[in-house]
Amino acid sequence: MGRDKFSSWIQMPRNNWFSEGRGIGNSRTCFDLRPCSVVVGEEISQIIEQQDDPRVLISFSNVRHLSSAALGTLITINNKIKNKGGKLRLSDIDPQIYEVFVITRLNQLFQIHETADEAMASFG
Repeated sequence: MGRDKFSSWIQMPRNNWFSEGRGIGNSRTCFDLRPCSVVVGEEISQIIEQQDDPRVLISFSNVRHLSSAALGTLITINNKIKNKGGKLRLSDIDPQIYEVFVITRLNQLFQIHETADEAMASFG
């Protein structure tokens, strides 16, 4: 299945995406006074705002840590997508990070898939 059905395919970079004060891109770092989760959330929000029916897949294959602020940002992103009639899928979440989703019951809010391919197929 091709990626053409998606508004956006977001591959989170290495270096602990959403870990405050760490890199958020391959060669970028948050240097302003806002937490990285806010900066990344704003970047994803811009993508969502550009689409009428956003379908967003976020792959966490490179993520080893997720801050509590990041969880809040993911909830906000999910709400923005749902308000526009879109769909959000998460994939490739490290088992230790997935435990946080289970403990907080966010695994019931988000559609989480083991692989990006499974997540893509779920868009139908």
